[in-house]
Amino acid sequence: MPNPAPHLKTPALELLRETYDTTRLLQRVDSLDEVRHSVDDPGGLRNDLLRLHAMAHTLINGGPLSVASSPTMLGDLAMEISMEVERLVALLEEIRRGVEPLETLASEDETSGSSTGAAHEEPRDPTGSRRVGQ
Repeated sequence: MPNPAPHLKTPALELLRETYDTTRLLQRVDSLDEVRHSVDDPGGLRNDLLRLHAMAHTLINGGPLSVASSPTMLGDLAMEISMEVERLVALLEEIRRGVEPLETLASEDETSGSSTGAAHEEPRDPTGSRRVGQ
């Protein structure tokens, strides 16, 4: 297949054509929707953090009681929030791993000016694994 964008790194594009399944990106959109739902849902993470703050403010700072609070309830809610954040981080990492192979198509000018340092990382194959010996 001819290269529709000759300014792209041809070897990288050819490698992606052979190994990268673009449906992975659609699956990452589903992951992002799951993250968004968890964060935006009225009973979701934001609400839980506000409840946790209210409990902590009451128990730790002696603030007025605005939600039922006990050290056990606060600890249980904190644990639930931590587990949810870990789940969301895993989903975001999954998104990053799905997009990362496409970074090989970035021009040298774009990657050298990156503040993330991606241009200085070890090369990766399209699955996201680091390439050894390059």
